[in-house]
Amino acid sequence: MARVEREDGASDAPALKDLRPATTTVSKASGELRAGDIVRVHGMRVRLDAPNPPHSTDTDDDVVHSWTGTVLNLADVHAAGHVPRSHLRRWSGLTLLREDAWTVQGADAVRRDVEVPLKAPELSAPLVAALRAKGLEPSARRGGVVTVTAHGIDWKLEPVPHAVTGEWCGVWSAVGPQGSRGMFVATNAASFIADRRVP
Repeated sequence: MARVEREDGASDAPALKDLRPATTTVSKASGELRAGDIVRVHGMRVRLDAPNPPHSTDTDDDVVHSWTGTVLNLADVHAAGHVPRSHLRRWSGLTLLREDAWTVQGADAVRRDVEVPLKAPELSAPLVAALRAKGLEPSARRGGVVTVTAHGIDWKLEPVPHAVTGEWCGVWSAVGPQGSRGMFVATNAASFIADRRVP
């Protein structure tokens, strides 16, 4: 994974292009799923592209909802090896159409974990907790900004947008009296601020 360099040459935060927007999940019944939902299933992040016609099972009258989706974290899935590559392929006769497909299906009783982006103030919660764990008293502001004073230095930690999507991705820029001092994930930001003695 690419890295972002701090001013002192150390490296501690993943490059923004390698991060996805910060998310949490909500549980939805299969019949509540919609195009564009990102479902977490078997270690995959599957974006639902198109519904397949609903059908009933042979044993009862439950309607089974089915979606064709795109696996968004394909490299991670391949690296983990827990989903055979052949299960991700779609064919038309002897022609391979794609190698990143997954079908999400289930009756109404089946619930799925669906990603939803974090909103302020939730997005600042990990940073606030990490700073408090270092004995500091941070203050969460609008838009995920966190302010804190440590060793007489006033810091403003600003969420950094994802380079592609523009959404927040779990990285903050630490801005002191002399400007930005680097980009950090929450625990590293807290350590940097707690240990820093000069602006």
